[in-house]
Amino acid sequence: MANMDKVGMLRRLAHNFNVTGGFDGYLRMEAATLDAAQPQTATVEDTAYALPNIKPVATADGGRGLAVDYPVTASMCLGAGDAAHLSGGWLVSVFDSVSTYCLCASDQTFRPGVSVLLSMEFSPDYQHHAVPGAVITVLTTPVKMGKAISIATCLVTCSTTSAVLATGKHVKYMPMALPLWDCIFQERFRKATGAFLDAVTGVFVTKGVDETAALSAVPVNRFVQLDNVAEEPDGSWSCQFTAEAPKHANPMGALHGGCGAIVAEQLALRHATGTGGKVGRRGAPKGGAPGLRSVKMLFHKPGKGRINVTAKASLPGAASASAVLATEVSLTNKNGQLIAGADFIWETASL
Repeated sequence: MANMDKVGMLRRLAHNFNVTGGFDGYLRMEAATLDAAQPQTATVEDTAYALPNIKPVATADGGRGLAVDYPVTASMCLGAGDAAHLSGGWLVSVFDSVSTYCLCASDQTFRPGVSVLLSMEFSPDYQHHAVPGAVITVLTTPVKMGKAISIATCLVTCSTTSAVLATGKHVKYMPMALPLWDCIFQERFRKATGAFLDAVTGVFVTKGVDETAALSAVPVNRFVQLDNVAEEPDGSWSCQFTAEAPKHANPMGALHGGCGAIVAEQLALRHATGTGGKVGRRGAPKGGAPGLRSVKMLFHKPGKGRINVTAKASLPGAASASAVLATEVSLTNKNGQLIAGADFIWETASL
């Protein structure tokens, strides 16, 4: 099959992710061409979203990767005024989606895989450069492609100053639960599979575009609304979150890993500042948001429906002993089974 046929298939997969009203569409991203061997291919533009383009790039070591120039808007930010900056959970979400496209493009049968780990470390410049009106560049590169496990890394920079804002790592378990996946994405079946994807997209495209366009301006803390936020006697914080399909979901209908990172950050932020539900209209505690230095999220099983979220200090007394405070967040289902766990490190000087 010609290389352009492969690019066409990857476009269909990415477009299907974006137009059916799922969480990837809320992030407002669209794949252009997902094969670095064809950088001259015309990009796909979707005026209904005004989506940023994901573009193929050659890395310094001769490898291939994908990059997106991503504009920061106020609805994505924590804090207000001069203190406003891009939510760390939101950036993790963007990395989650772009790196999934990147691994799809690098896999022989376009497997998106299932997230095992998402981690990101933020530079001290992050809060000063990832601000409303800025454009950041998220470059993701596959560093390991395996039958069972694949890994992508990312480098986030300021598009205007080239300052390094964050680095990240995404580990995915690649075998697909759908037994025929590897078969239908083989070269000889791709034409029929592509036609099927076009048909599926056509069924949902109008509904998806309308709903996603409306949701795109919703502030992040309202999109992932936390219910029954409360401080517990032991000093931890708890809440519930309802994962609604498709807007909070991945294409398989379960809680999107990036959405889970935003949910975890929202409660971790309230725990770290002790503000509970007393937050500003953009989800940050009144007076500004603390500096996030790192986040690490481990995924254990799919999550749907009502999800219980708890946040507690993973290093008690850290605020008085060092310059950081660590918050541990757990997402569990109604049966108490762990969906995901996350660790956040905050800079206490900004609390």
